[in-house]
Amino acid sequence: MHEPMLSQHRHSGVTLIELVVIFFIIAICIALLLPAVQSARASARRTECASNLRQMHSSGVRFRDRFPCPDSPDRFGYFINVEMENDPMVINATHSTIQYMEHNGGPLFVDPASPPDMNPETWFTTANIDAGLVLPIVDTYIARGRHIGDTANYLFLDGHIEIIESKVIEDWTKSGFNFCKAGAGLPPH
Repeated sequence: MHEPMLSQHRHSGVTLIELVVIFFIIAICIALLLPAVQSARASARRTECASNLRQMHSSGVRFRDRFPCPDSPDRFGYFINVEMENDPMVINATHSTIQYMEHNGGPLFVDPASPPDMNPETWFTTANIDAGLVLPIVDTYIARGRHIGDTANYLFLDGHIEIIESKVIEDWTKSGFNFCKAGAGLPPH
């Protein structure tokens, strides 16, 4: 005796629930990948910035508008630390003297007759430190939190680049540590 054959009609379509699940899985994958992609792009921009600084160091040119920082919204580049130019300590302290910093858009020091806050030599005066003016002056000129992790690149005279957090620069300015001074380098911990 044969059992009756059941009709085996299969539909080869996708149900609405299956389609929603697929879209949900795709959305989760995109949400997981997007921060990694953004972080990689930001890291690439910071690396490009460091590369620009190295090119400036090797070419020996004071100001470079053609090498703007890739993370600068106004396409500002870098500026040289003029405080180190007339300091004899520079010769012996190339590994601990900042040569270039990322520019935040403040008017650059042009000559000795320029207003005092344009010149890093005058940022860390006792009067400015006591009045709490050093950080606002520094923020006018140095883009200290331009890159990922609230950091910025600083090129030293020997050609190496330090990535320094914005909070570190803030703490230095509040304590009166003149990181622009020739041979100052990074303070002891």
